[in-house]
Amino acid sequence: MRKKYKQMVCTAAAAVFMSSTCLAANPDIAYKEAVQTMAVHPEGEYVILLNLKMPITSMAISDTIDLQEKPFKVKSVVTMSSFNKTNSHFATVYVEQDGDHLNVYSGCNQKDKTLWNKQVHPLKNKAPLSDTFGTERSIMSGVKAVDIVGLNQYKVVFDARRIYNDTDKANWEKEGLSSQQAEIAAQALQALQKAGDISFVVTIDPKTKRIIHVEGLLTDQVQAVANAVASRFNGSEKAKALVGELIGQSSMTITIDSKPLPDGISIAVPKMVRTAATGN
Repeated sequence: MRKKYKQMVCTAAAAVFMSSTCLAANPDIAYKEAVQTMAVHPEGEYVILLNLKMPITSMAISDTIDLQEKPFKVKSVVTMSSFNKTNSHFATVYVEQDGDHLNVYSGCNQKDKTLWNKQVHPLKNKAPLSDTFGTERSIMSGVKAVDIVGLNQYKVVFDARRIYNDTDKANWEKEGLSSQQAEIAAQALQALQKAGDISFVVTIDPKTKRIIHVEGLLTDQVQAVANAVASRFNGSEKAKALVGELIGQSSMTITIDSKPLPDGISIAVPKMVRTAATGN
């Protein structure tokens, strides 16, 4: 009996070793599988946290996004905090599919009240949006490299060259952006390109094949964009030097956590919100 038990333990250990060895040899496969899983079934709760530190202030922006696949509904709650103050509710967004269009209800806090408005975005047809999940075939097109950095953790490097190309600006103008808006967006994305490739550490749950945590340092990117924006404004050389120094001492980190939707959560647009946004 003891011998049989030892054989079972050795067999299990060998299986774990072989699977981990195979996975280590193919980190890109593990990451691609996780991305495909998330693309096909994105339902869940996502918490995005941006931390910005500057010599004169610090700020944290948190966005909790609850996404339901069928019927398609999204609720996003954004909070902000600075100088170690308690988080303050900043904005709430509801999105729902209504036949061949999307209804978007946006509420922004101003003083002691929330101002709501509604926007309607047309869709190609009335087919459920969930039918399109996972149909994108180029999910790995921007990925430059995937390497194992820890247990179920992968460093994913995105190719900065894919951020912008010369045809984007003209396409944005065709879609409705003004020439000035398109120029500002182009300069920002070109600055991101010059900042270099972007890398994140991604944690994958081996049981569900889902991405459960993402973290990355965006200091180079935020400094590049800030410098690009600052270069558009007139000012003395002394003022520009001061702004450049502040930007150079700034840093930004991002984390994204994903988990199943909480039990009993309601993502439906409240009647009060519909009334406030439309007056009906």
